[in-house]
Amino acid sequence: AADRFDLGAHWVCSTQGDILELMAELGVEHYPQNIKGTKVLQVGDDDVITTYNSLIPNLKSKAGLLDLQLLINKAEAAAQAADVRDPYHSSPYAEELDSMSLDTYMRRETDHPEVHDILKAAVRASMGCEPAQVSALFWFSYCHAGGGMMRLLTADPGAAQEARVKGGTQQISALLRDAVGADRVRLGEPVVGIEQSGAGAVVTTAAGARYACRYVVSSAPVPQMLRWSLSPPVCQARRSLWHDLRMGSLMKVFVLYETSFWLEAGYSGEVVTHGGRRDPSDGRRCDTGPLCVTYDATTYQGTPALVGFVAGVAGDQWFARPAAERRAAVVEQLVAYFGAEAGRPSGYLEKCWRDEDYTGGGPALYAPPGGMHNFHMLRKPHGRVFFAGTDTATSWCGYMSGAVQAGRRAAAEAMQELAPAALSAADKQAIADARHALRKPPQRRTRRGGWAGKCLWAVAVLVAVGGALVGGYYWGRLGAQREAPPPPPVAGLGAAVVHLG
Repeated sequence: AADRFDLGAHWVCSTQGDILELMAELGVEHYPQNIKGTKVLQVGDDDVITTYNSLIPNLKSKAGLLDLQLLINKAEAAAQAADVRDPYHSSPYAEELDSMSLDTYMRRETDHPEVHDILKAAVRASMGCEPAQVSALFWFSYCHAGGGMMRLLTADPGAAQEARVKGGTQQISALLRDAVGADRVRLGEPVVGIEQSGAGAVVTTAAGARYACRYVVSSAPVPQMLRWSLSPPVCQARRSLWHDLRMGSLMKVFVLYETSFWLEAGYSGEVVTHGGRRDPSDGRRCDTGPLCVTYDATTYQGTPALVGFVAGVAGDQWFARPAAERRAAVVEQLVAYFGAEAGRPSGYLEKCWRDEDYTGGGPALYAPPGGMHNFHMLRKPHGRVFFAGTDTATSWCGYMSGAVQAGRRAAAEAMQELAPAALSAADKQAIADARHALRKPPQRRTRRGGWAGKCLWAVAVLVAVGGALVGGYYWGRLGAQREAPPPPPVAGLGAAVVHLG
């Protein structure tokens, strides 16, 4: 059978129980993402390409490496506190974190360019935007839903990029369609309106068809629902939230080869890069190369390939360039990382998710600073309309597993109205978790640590670097670090009803 390459969703992992359970039910298998070998790093102001073999990149600056680890530690603590069900009313630093972008937060914690570039590449690949565009509070709540920031950004066991789907992810949708009945799935009929009454609802499509029902489950992304005519209209808080949310903008590229020469040379295929600075005097119209992250994409049948992502500022610039120029730039970057053999691809595929009319981008929604006080409205029902879709999930939102979890929960909400006796305990818990309203804790300002805290941090730094110079450098910086809030419990979710949105 011919190999398939996923131009959309790509990975699953062992901590994504909802999608793995569905895949097992459908007979779909997965296999490990290759991470064996040397990784490539290109960050910082000097554009030097280096390699590393650890989970955390081995930066040239020891001070930068320590800043990276400290930033990760603080981010993980912030993610634990920002409960995705209602982050604004869970984190004790919600107002402060939502008043700034993730970029502002990052620059407040470190001034090392290498650390900035690593986080930029990670956010570009995972959200399709720049750290300067996303609320710091939203980012931490997004990480919370996946079990932490490092779990979102790595391919280690339990992390987001751990495994791939044999035969491609599109088969999951096809198998669900067959299970429901292909004659019950209406393609080419986008919804344009929902009118509710006391007895039920009527869904109208662009083809002029009208479907009467008692309840509606919508898995459409927010940009699509903004186009709909809704009667009655949604409340002001929800409408403000919908207008505030943005869809990421990302391009996914596959470069195919005759052999997996990078694996033979001892590379894993993983690259983290700022793209490499480009000299504007040579007539090039883009500031950097297009790629921010790459992975080995050799299939389980053995077809050699690399997969890469283009997003953020680089994406905005490169999406506007001709396809041939974009391909040449991608290959040029791969040659810089893996050698001359990368300059002889046997095939090339690319998909710009922003071109999809009914999603408007990807891989996920994000919130700019200042609007998270309405985030708890995201999954709240609107009369007879229940909201599914991966962005409404409370576990692994933005991923396939989140889509399955949200579909199960929304189906359970409809069943609660139609046949409440049929609900399992897990269904009821999923509904309760989705509608959970958290009491807002007192807001706390950033506090400077006391002498005991300063001394402990100073000793840790001195031991780590073995020199008083770097220890003194951190003495002043670490005084501004706030106390990490205690982690809230993360609710387990599940349901017995599966709904195809």
